[in-house]
Amino acid sequence: MPTVLRLRGPQVTRRPETPIATIPAASGAATVLGAAGQVADQLSGIIERERNRFDEIRVSAAEVEFRREMDVALLDPADGILQQRGENAVKAADTFEDRMERAQAKVEGSLTSERQRALFLRASQRARVDASARVQAHLGGEMRQLDQATHEALVTQDLESVSRVAGDETAVRSLLASLEERIRLYDDRNGV
Repeated sequence: MPTVLRLRGPQVTRRPETPIATIPAASGAATVLGAAGQVADQLSGIIERERNRFDEIRVSAAEVEFRREMDVALLDPADGILQQRGENAVKAADTFEDRMERAQAKVEGSLTSERQRALFLRASQRARVDASARVQAHLGGEMRQLDQATHEALVTQDLESVSRVAGDETAVRSLLASLEERIRLYDDRNGV
């Protein structure tokens, strides 16, 4: 019969190995079930961690795709919003929200779980806020330039009109009053 080493205090002794058949079934089953339960709990924890890790990786990939779509909407040389000037910038900005919605829906459709979609929604909202801020800054600059160009054209036109009616003092006064009001409104709009 095989033997096993056994530690007793400072001594090691040999004792006969207890055959499995002689272990009481109830205590063995409880031990096995307890161990199996612990293994199942550990395995469940590992599976959950790996599932979460997979979700985060998948959402990161989705966010990259969404940002790529946003970059096209913002920077495409042909129709990117940040490439548009003047009135075209205003028209392009009107379509920006729709373009972001379509891009978000397209990428969200590729996700496979509610958790992934929820994580992506948070990430995409941050990206949309950043992109919207860029569009607003661009649009603000374009509107200022458009306003200035329009203002200068109107002032030039008013001055030309004054020179055409130079002999009519009443018409000149009326045009100069209109010009003065136009300049005052422009200055008020631009904080001058």
